[in-house]
Amino acid sequence: AMMQIGITGMTVSHVLGCGAQKGKPEFYRGVQIEASLLPKIQVDIVVSKVPVRTVIAPAMGGLVIGQEVARQLGCRFIFAEKENGKLVLRRGFKIAAGERMLVVEDVVTRGGRVAETIEIVKQFGGEVVGVAMLVDRSDGKFTPGMPLYSLLKLNVETFEPTNLPEDLKALPAEHPGS
Repeated sequence: AMMQIGITGMTVSHVLGCGAQKGKPEFYRGVQIEASLLPKIQVDIVVSKVPVRTVIAPAMGGLVIGQEVARQLGCRFIFAEKENGKLVLRRGFKIAAGERMLVVEDVVTRGGRVAETIEIVKQFGGEVVGVAMLVDRSDGKFTPGMPLYSLLKLNVETFEPTNLPEDLKALPAEHPGS
């Protein structure tokens, strides 16, 4: 069922990140409104002074948190976005040789998008000094060889789409959006 709706990667039993909320209507001045980028977890963020010139985030999940981390650090913010299925720099974003950068993401499971972002920085000659995330659910398996900063570490079971446990097979397939 998962492959029928286009899910070919890992399946997790707990969804985190930003996206449309189900069963939680938002109201503004008493009128229900549509809100599509609400946090699925609410945390207070404390950002230490990491000596960086630029924060870079993979779109879409890292955009909001990346912008806020950059604001707190008083530095520039840029993002990488998908083009033909691959993360790239667009919109005139540039990375200078030797530019010290922090990669920021909302939730990391396998670290694929973070690794892609790190490669983009390296291709332009920049230096990634660390990776920051709200939630690390990689169970220690994501090790990019640089400092990792996370507000929350979760051990969440993941399953290949062809090897789901019976209780998950019984649920209707749903694509969370990222």
